[in-house]
Amino acid sequence: MAETGVLGRSYGDLLVSLGVLSEDGLNRGLAIQSNQGGDLDAILVENEIVSLETLQEVVSSHLGIETINIKDAA
Repeated sequence: MAETGVLGRSYGDLLVSLGVLSEDGLNRGLAIQSNQGGDLDAILVENEIVSLETLQEVVSSHLGIETINIKDAA
């Protein structure tokens, strides 16, 4: 199934449980990953299934760290 990483549970399942990814979107991403290889997060972003900003917010929230936009920080 989906990768288990730093968040301690299946990354795809976490995104689905938080409502930022549908089951269909997860299955699509996993099918691409199975055929082409690669990281699930990159596949989701490259195929416009989930935005990079959304993934950053999810990861930062679960790790308890703040996200910053480099453009805004300058």
